[in-house]
Amino acid sequence: MRPTRRALLFGPALAALAAQRPARAQALDDLRQRGWLTVGVLQDFAPFGSLNQFGDPVGFEIDVAALIGRHLSVRVRHILLTAGERVAALENGRVDVVAAQFGITTARAVSVAFATPHLLTECGLFAAKDRAIKQVADLAGLRLGVVWGSPADWFLTTAMGQKAEILRYETDGAVFAAFAGNAVDAISQAVPGAAAYGTAHPEADMQQKLVLFSAADALAVRPDAVALRQWLSTFVLFTRQTGELGVIWQKWLGRPMPELPVL
Repeated sequence: MRPTRRALLFGPALAALAAQRPARAQALDDLRQRGWLTVGVLQDFAPFGSLNQFGDPVGFEIDVAALIGRHLSVRVRHILLTAGERVAALENGRVDVVAAQFGITTARAVSVAFATPHLLTECGLFAAKDRAIKQVADLAGLRLGVVWGSPADWFLTTAMGQKAEILRYETDGAVFAAFAGNAVDAISQAVPGAAAYGTAHPEADMQQKLVLFSAADALAVRPDAVALRQWLSTFVLFTRQTGELGVIWQKWLGRPMPELPVL
């Protein structure tokens, strides 16, 4: 593809701007010498990542990020993200790692590199209590809300084809808002996240109808951060063995850590 006139005009300026940013820690030694790790976390999707009453990030992934910092002997700096910002935050260098209930998909793996999974979440189908949904086939003719590019998007698009209208949103909060505003008939979300939303918003009249599948979620880095990705995979395997990751599972998800897939 030939570069556009805009690219030719602004390319040098963008390159100069990039040079002014803090250097990316591509190697583990560089990162440790720098002394801190920038981690992108969710701000709007409890129990994985949200803000407490003081505006501080809390949740499953925030505790995982803190554990990474302890094992790597660096400070952790949080960058608040929404679901739609995860890939871009890595691509533009805002963060070194994304720890944000990031479901593994083949499309996402073109742009980011996933570590071995540390989280396995059931992806459910939710609708109003009085709507009869017993199987995936019952979704025909409905408006279905999903996060754009998510495993749920892929699953429902593949399963339903043209039989249902798939409405895609940039954030989990936008999906819930669409349901609350009757812009969609049903939504697909991680079961723990939907449960937290339902508890906080009982007026939403939302009920789980199906479990569609279990999605493997992982920490993600830029594709060129090979050493960091390998270290993160080692971290996940090691903290599974020591029980440290299991403690975080029990604290935030209320159940023992299951057997996790290995990437």
